[in-house]
Amino acid sequence: MRRQQAGCGRVGRYANAFSPADNARYWISNLVREGTEEGATGTCYLKILHVAQSGGRTMISLTGIYTDVMTKADGDWKFASRHIARDE
Repeated sequence: MRRQQAGCGRVGRYANAFSPADNARYWISNLVREGTEEGATGTCYLKILHVAQSGGRTMISLTGIYTDVMTKADGDWKFASRHIARDE
């Protein structure tokens, strides 16, 4: 199911719930950005690891692809949108 989040508060709550564990590590790779007339687009791979505590096993909990649209306003880059396609 695809749900869209908009606004700093809603996006922040979604991000906090996305992987709430304190031992989560986010790994992005193969970052590709391309300029557009409106700003830029980009993609990258995402992997979330849950690092083992006290001799346990580190696990990959999620993999997927981020697809971003960015705009520049007053000299600062902002995410206009970010889509997360989870590998399932």
